[in-house]
Amino acid sequence: QDLYVTKKKRGTGVGDKMVAAIAKQAKQQKANAVCWLVNKNNKHGKEFYSRQGANLHTVILCDLKGKALAKKARQAAKK
Repeated sequence: QDLYVTKKKRGTGVGDKMVAAIAKQAKQQKANAVCWLVNKNNKHGKEFYSRQGANLHTVILCDLKGKALAKKARQAAKK
């Protein structure tokens, strides 16, 4: 699911509170990290996450969906 702050609420501190709440929940569940995705072109989002102390990595997200997913599933079923 996508989790984001609407344009109207940006700059009000709600994003800071959301990240803090997520971090608190993660620590309560004994998680060592929280990971999420941000579009490489989302300058404001990347700046916000950087201010939160997040490490921004360069990765390529791959997905297999639609006809390609169905084709691969059929290949596995044949074996």
